[in-house]
Amino acid sequence: MLDNSDSDPVPSPAPTREGSHISMRMDFDQPDAAAMSPIKITLIVLGALAVIAVLVAVIFRPKPPADGNITKVLAVDQDGNVLVAVQAKFYNQLDSPVSIQGIGSELEAADGKKYTDTAAPASDVGRYLQGYPALSEGQIEPLKRDTKIAPHSVREGIAIFAYPVKKADFDARKSLSMSIRFYERPAALILR
Repeated sequence: MLDNSDSDPVPSPAPTREGSHISMRMDFDQPDAAAMSPIKITLIVLGALAVIAVLVAVIFRPKPPADGNITKVLAVDQDGNVLVAVQAKFYNQLDSPVSIQGIGSELEAADGKKYTDTAAPASDVGRYLQGYPALSEGQIEPLKRDTKIAPHSVREGIAIFAYPVKKADFDARKSLSMSIRFYERPAALILR
């Protein structure tokens, strides 16, 4: 005889939860208004990166090594040329010393022509000032190549230049600038 007690009972239906059923089709068929597209997310991220890059550039921009100006310009005729003594004052704004690599100048004449020159060696400045006393007014020490300027200090000096123009043309110039290049910085300091 068969014993019916060991047989599997008929499975009862699974309980249903009415109202808790969420259709997957409803979630993915229609885009949600609050969801952002990948393009919007990308634009927001790029915008944030651009703002950060600008802030970093402003905060960490390199300080100019020095700042200053031309304090006096004296000129004399020299056989059809003009000999010019430029006195300048500048400040080392860095927390470390800087050393002068070279000194130059640029003259823009009234006709727009530009002339450049490199400063006479500091060892010759004394002879120029003796030979042309008009250049020695308010004589100060010559600016020398390889001179170290201490951090946060002031340096004054004179440099001598020559240009192939007459003194009258020099006096009618549009501009005169002096550039000082430092070993520690790629950009020259331009004094006007």
